[in-house]
Amino acid sequence: MSLRNLFNITVTSLVLALMVLSIFGVSMAQTPKIDNLEEKNFQTVKQGREARFKWRISNIDPDDNYTVSVDVRADKDWDHSLSEKDFSLGMKGKYNNQTEITLTVETDNRAFGDEGDFTVVFTFIRETDDMESQKEKECTVNVESSITRTGLDVFGFHIDIADLFGEKFDKPWVRFGISVAIYIFIGFLLYIILIPMVRRFTKRTKTDIDDQVMEIVKRPLLVIIFSYAVVASLSRLELPDRFIYYVMMSYRVVLIFMVAWALSKIGKVILDVFGGVYARRTAKEDLHKTVTPVFQKTLSFVIYFISLMMVFDQLGIYITPFLASVGVMGLVIALAAQETLSNLFAGIMILADRPYKVGDILQFDEGYYEVQRIGFRSTTVRNIFRNYVVNYPNRVLEKNKIINEFQPDRRYFLFRFMTLDYETDVMRALEIIRETAYDHPSVIKNDKRHSDPSARIKKFTDNGVSVYLWCYIYDWWDQWLANDEILQEILRRFKREGIKLAYPTRIVQFDKRAPFHSTDDESVGVCGMGFEGISLLGPSEMAEAEKMMLEKKKANKTSGMRGMKKAVEKQQAELKGKVEPKGKKG
Repeated sequence: MSLRNLFNITVTSLVLALMVLSIFGVSMAQTPKIDNLEEKNFQTVKQGREARFKWRISNIDPDDNYTVSVDVRADKDWDHSLSEKDFSLGMKGKYNNQTEITLTVETDNRAFGDEGDFTVVFTFIRETDDMESQKEKECTVNVESSITRTGLDVFGFHIDIADLFGEKFDKPWVRFGISVAIYIFIGFLLYIILIPMVRRFTKRTKTDIDDQVMEIVKRPLLVIIFSYAVVASLSRLELPDRFIYYVMMSYRVVLIFMVAWALSKIGKVILDVFGGVYARRTAKEDLHKTVTPVFQKTLSFVIYFISLMMVFDQLGIYITPFLASVGVMGLVIALAAQETLSNLFAGIMILADRPYKVGDILQFDEGYYEVQRIGFRSTTVRNIFRNYVVNYPNRVLEKNKIINEFQPDRRYFLFRFMTLDYETDVMRALEIIRETAYDHPSVIKNDKRHSDPSARIKKFTDNGVSVYLWCYIYDWWDQWLANDEILQEILRRFKREGIKLAYPTRIVQFDKRAPFHSTDDESVGVCGMGFEGISLLGPSEMAEAEKMMLEKKKANKTSGMRGMKKAVEKQQAELKGKVEPKGKKG
């Protein structure tokens, strides 16, 4: 090989080596260094505690800066967090050339004995040439029981029996018996001494909210203490961890629902009390009766929904997929329950517009109904005459024409017609009607908003003079009694003063006949009225006519159904030979 060829090969190799070094930066840069700040990458923690892993990242490159991103991969869906995810590292010797990273792992939703593996991936990008490199760190978390089996556990305070009484008393059944005795004593003090003392103190206050809250809290507090006593006492025995885990989980579920029940009841009491105070100050009792129950039900729904999510979280049921499925199910239900949703939105509009409220009298479907309850889906009303209750869907009431008898107020307008005879004293009759209505205690008079009772002539009719009475009654419920008493008094006064009411009458006139005329002969016509050209019967002729009618009735008795019956019986007798037929004699 010639020297020239050797030289070309050497130059080419050097160029290729420089290219590789420039691309990968092997000899020109050093990646940041990762140091473990924890002694072990495997940690065992009690259930409910946190596990922490720490690393220090240092830039040892004196000539370049790095951008760092940190990510965590876990084999299970454990709750975890990083103190830093994206940051920068300066050149060596600068103040920001190192950073500490902390991985925190939550164990609240983990069972005893669960183990989780985590891989922390560090990605470094050099700023001069965007060169990227990665490093990984692995760590493991194991969950152990949160309850110690030695000694006693009294509301989280640990008592070492061995230090107090000696090793021979630190036995499972001894620990269990002492724990039960301690909690029985605590329950006795709470129920016999503490609760009565608090109750006496609350009775001295001006408001009764604290009394109601005390009555609500008493029962769930005793249930919670009893449940905790069971868990703390059973944990003193040498039972399997899995059994203790289920007992503890049951206690937490009971605790969540007891707290939710108490908060729901307390929220209802607070809304009812403050709603009542607001209603009394603003004179809006009807709004309080209608809207407060809706807010109470909404608050209870929110509290129980949050408690259900907390229970799912304790049981290890992940809420995110559940909420997504709830959304899909909500869409399906919305399509399948359109009428229910229409009732719901109609109820919201009724509560917002308030066309009626609890206690109002509504007129629809040819009846009178008292509103007893307004809900999101239906409104409960009672028929005031027949006394039965009906639940009307809100969309039905929203579409129907409804007359609210209690708006704008509960006053009732009484309007009655009557017809007077033409020959009576109409002016005196109007005066009697007006005075009778004015003297009645249920009738409004001397009021700025409503005029006094009035009686006036309406028109002249074929029967007589049509007059009317109109007045206002203080309360809608008094309309029937007031109407009856006013009309009875008017009728009595009319009778005393000789005022006659007209009634329908008709005079029939035949063609080409003279009209009726009065006559003194009582035997002619009806009520002393005769008719010219028509021969009317006198008393003797009427007696003869009645006699003829009686004879005709007697004749009908033999020729009617009775006579037909006799003829049939006679014919049957002839056929049977009981009677000899005619024409066979001699």
